[in-house]
Amino acid sequence: MIYPATETKAGVYRCAVIGACETLYTNPVLLTVLPTPGIPVLQLNAGGDSLVAVGSADSYLWTLDGTELSETGPTLALSASGSYTVQAFLGSCGGPVSQPFVWTGLANTVLPQGRLQLWPNPGSQELQVRLPVAQPFEQNVALINASGVTVFRGKVGQNAQMLTVLPGVLPAGLYTLVISSEQGVMRGIWMVQ
Repeated sequence: MIYPATETKAGVYRCAVIGACETLYTNPVLLTVLPTPGIPVLQLNAGGDSLVAVGSADSYLWTLDGTELSETGPTLALSASGSYTVQAFLGSCGGPVSQPFVWTGLANTVLPQGRLQLWPNPGSQELQVRLPVAQPFEQNVALINASGVTVFRGKVGQNAQMLTVLPGVLPAGLYTLVISSEQGVMRGIWMVQ
């Protein structure tokens, strides 16, 4: 056995089987050890509409909220809000998965002046939300865990100022509530006990 199989162990090997009366050898075999790709770092491009995987690789495996995407290059055009990750590959050897990058699809404008009110906070299975003002348009709601995974999606109806979020049983920790529309985004932090 060759362990650990590092790049320095690459070469030509033969296996010897030693018996009581004779020794048998296999034909030479070339062992190639590919380096493991590093963890790619995700960066938003200057236009704010694409993610770039910084690192060196032959190909990439992109995911959005855990679902594999078809893009295999280092740049991914963003098309939907959610949690993006990427894994770099050298040949068929995949490296570790990147840290999640959460994209809301909006510029960093804040809508409107004022704060979201969240209660109970800390809480457990139900979150009440009061928006600073009702808006004359529908808004998207996402609850995102500390790893960047969206655990709940919903909507705030037109002219609604109150919302009940029922994400079910969640592990204890901090969660980010994101309420977004084409006009901007509001965020709040909810602690689950």
